[in-house]
Amino acid sequence: MNKIFKIAVMLLVGGALGYLFGKYGLSSVPKDLPKIYVFSLLVFLIPIYFLVVGFHEIGHVVAGKMMGFDFRMFIIGPFFFEKENQKWKFKWNKSLNLSGGMVVCLPISEENLRKRFINYVAGGPLASILLSLFIFTLWYFLPLNEQNNALRFFGIVLIITSFLSFLIFLVTAIPFKAGTFYSDGGRIKRLMKNDDTSEMEILFLKIMSKTNAGVRYADIDENDLERAYYLADKLNDPFKVYLISYLFHAAFDKNDLEKAEIYLNNYLDNITEIPEPFRGVAWLDASMFYGLARKDLSKTQEYWSNFKPSPFVPKAQIFLAEAVLANLNGDKTKVGELISKALQELPNLLDKGMAISVKERLESLKID
Repeated sequence: MNKIFKIAVMLLVGGALGYLFGKYGLSSVPKDLPKIYVFSLLVFLIPIYFLVVGFHEIGHVVAGKMMGFDFRMFIIGPFFFEKENQKWKFKWNKSLNLSGGMVVCLPISEENLRKRFINYVAGGPLASILLSLFIFTLWYFLPLNEQNNALRFFGIVLIITSFLSFLIFLVTAIPFKAGTFYSDGGRIKRLMKNDDTSEMEILFLKIMSKTNAGVRYADIDENDLERAYYLADKLNDPFKVYLISYLFHAAFDKNDLEKAEIYLNNYLDNITEIPEPFRGVAWLDASMFYGLARKDLSKTQEYWSNFKPSPFVPKAQIFLAEAVLANLNGDKTKVGELISKALQELPNLLDKGMAISVKERLESLKID
């Protein structure tokens, strides 16, 4: 019943926003405006969308940089930019789920994480409302001659841009949850609470900041990991599946294979909780584990076949899993080629703690 209520509220909010845009946004288009300008306005809606969403994401970037976070990824619509070897590379984003825009800025220290992450999350809505106010002020004070169709058209573009940026502010600032996704306001609300949810998220950020900074999984505080997982399980929180992944890698890194396998199976049981573009990492983890730890060709092949390539899956981990499979098949030439490719991609791994483990596993394949 609670889920049905939330869906109903979201539909009502979406309908209300659509109505407001139609009534006050599109109604600003004069009836006597020549059709060529009306057609041009429809074409302009696409760059307007990229502008308002892009500016929102840039707000996160600026706030993240101010908080000392490492800026690694920027997505808007079909455009995907990722930092590799300290250089930015362009890719096409083929995931509709992420076409609305996404920025990845990673904390690399755990100092005052709560406040810093709140500021980072708040950067997006703040940028949206500032853009809206700036463009509205520009529209209000510019002498847009009503007898000049080009100037009238420019004024309409300005007011629609301001209105859409304001809508982006509202949609992201209002606290809500859709599936495993939290709005910016929802994340801020979670972090500001002094309860189990806040404690769990801060622990998660603390663990993530350590691995991003180069702490290997075996050296993560086990008490922090278990406490974070306990809280996520108790709350049935979306972070639960990611914490299972951390527990698996920590156990595997310590060579506690029995415990690692238990966590891995739990991880795979919850794989549908991971957004599809990122799901491939779990299949690679399973394939790699059964190939290295159990030397089980059947399971290694099975999990590898479940993997679907995605620009969100690190290439180093893809090449490692493929090399493990080639090693079991006795193709030493292919193993050597894949090891070289994986080593070249290691600097691009966002998770520097993971990079240490991946390198060691690649070295172990050289010895086999």
